[in-house]
Amino acid sequence: MDIKQLRYFISVAKHLNFTKAAQEHFMTQPALSQQIADLERHLGVKLFIRNRHSVFLTPAADELLPEAKYLVSKSDEFIQLANQVQSGMAGCLTIGVLGLSERSFLPSLILTYRSKYPHIKISLQLLSMGALDKALEAQNVDVGFTLIEKPAPSFLNWKTLKKDTLCVVSRNDNPLTESNYISFSDLTKETVFFQDRLTSPRGFNNLTRVCSNRGFTPNVNLAPNWGTVLMSVESGMGISILPRLIPNTYGSPNLQLSGLEGNDTQVEFVIAWNLANSNPAISLFLNELEKN
Repeated sequence: MDIKQLRYFISVAKHLNFTKAAQEHFMTQPALSQQIADLERHLGVKLFIRNRHSVFLTPAADELLPEAKYLVSKSDEFIQLANQVQSGMAGCLTIGVLGLSERSFLPSLILTYRSKYPHIKISLQLLSMGALDKALEAQNVDVGFTLIEKPAPSFLNWKTLKKDTLCVVSRNDNPLTESNYISFSDLTKETVFFQDRLTSPRGFNNLTRVCSNRGFTPNVNLAPNWGTVLMSVESGMGISILPRLIPNTYGSPNLQLSGLEGNDTQVEFVIAWNLANSNPAISLFLNELEKN
């Protein structure tokens, strides 16, 4: 038994005429009769009583007809859903965020996206930069809002949303705040808070590289996340070197941001995705982001 045979059964029941039912399906009447006979044989019940002038449904057909219509309807829904998934109109989209400036645009973007593609289920994950990299690589996250410095991971593609630069973050009563731009030689006596390599390997390596390029070996104190880094700085325990976006999001009036000398301090805030990820919902999301 297949769905086509159920469609034939429904058509004959509707018309009570094999010739008209065959015409509806663009087939010959003998071919339709054979399909109905095969269906009856498979089900083990007689569906129609035929004489020279009339066709009647058997009691068994009366019982089975509603179920046949239900199964055909579900089959149509299944095919429609499959087509939507293939085109990106249905499915799932997992978005990873760092908890930075995404909240200024992401909620409205998701609202627009969901209104256009109501059959795509969206989930959000707040992750550290290291965890987001791993999730993108494993395709557990489809798109991620993250920070990129060069060289970037080879498996990623991205679109730049905002260009940023590293800065020195200090408490506003620190003598460093007297200068708008700071040389690394001014930091030799400072404790410098970095996010640890486990939670932000790219960020840690980039800061280490920037310091090394200037022959500067910082007195590093590691912290598990940006919040701890900035709270430590705000508490007067040291300074940090971060993209401006991070302390700006933290938003404390007790912190001062000072520029760093050099042309290797650029960072980009991006939306990134895995080049190997074939989820069609990604391109639909990127298109909406472009319009936003």
